[in-house]
Amino acid sequence: MIQRLLRYAYLLMVIALTACGGGSDPFYSQPPAGPGGGATPPVFPFGTNVPVPRAPVAALPAPVRTPPAGPRVLILYDEPEDNQYARLGRGFGIMLQNLLGHFDAEVQAIPVQQYRNGSVNEYHTTFYIGWATGQTVPTNFLSDVSRTNARVVWLRSNLEQMNLLDGFSTRSRWGFVPWGSRFFDAGPTPAGSVPSFFSTVYYKNLSFQKRATIYEGEIAADPEVFITEVTDRTRARVHAVIGNPATGATAPYVLQSDNFWFVAESAIQLHPCP
Repeated sequence: MIQRLLRYAYLLMVIALTACGGGSDPFYSQPPAGPGGGATPPVFPFGTNVPVPRAPVAALPAPVRTPPAGPRVLILYDEPEDNQYARLGRGFGIMLQNLLGHFDAEVQAIPVQQYRNGSVNEYHTTFYIGWATGQTVPTNFLSDVSRTNARVVWLRSNLEQMNLLDGFSTRSRWGFVPWGSRFFDAGPTPAGSVPSFFSTVYYKNLSFQKRATIYEGEIAADPEVFITEVTDRTRARVHAVIGNPATGATAPYVLQSDNFWFVAESAIQLHPCP
């Protein structure tokens, strides 16, 4: 058996050497004749050291993918300083960018701290991923959001900072008020079970359950949701609702007022479930 393998390996070596140096290479050229009429041995054992002339490249090939022809989209995400999870923001931005790729969108994703004045008006839609609750949102971005007619989609936290602007009120402008984040319900919970929280999303006649479980003795779930309340239903439209089955409480999940959209959680958040 070993002898057969050795013979097979030897045969492969002969074929490889023949292909490389025996004239079968299309770029191989025979070395020039020496003084005695014989061929001058090549410097290298395979082929020749004589350059093979090739026609110059006239032009670079066309790109495989044409530039996006869809809408221009800006993604802003929290990137808090001195936070061990700061890079999560970039990860969420990439995931949202991948989703928007289905619409052939031209997407730019940057930390919200790098926002420059007037940028919302240069894009068809601007997304803000407020995953870091309590993170200070730049005032220039808040101010532009309060005035722009371009579409803005705000995901989860820090919306209450809009009401810190002088002369601005979400109630008067958009017809709703932000209350803040909610997590697990307080109170005793039986051992081995997950506390109740806003876990069910209702859209039209469908319901979607957020996953929550116990994994290695720890609760694996993302319960945080940002609660808002509609004060003027002629101005604010609720497209989807999120509810807490244990208490019966509900809140807007997807909310729209004119060009401003709000989603009560970061729907692209990573869930630490097995």
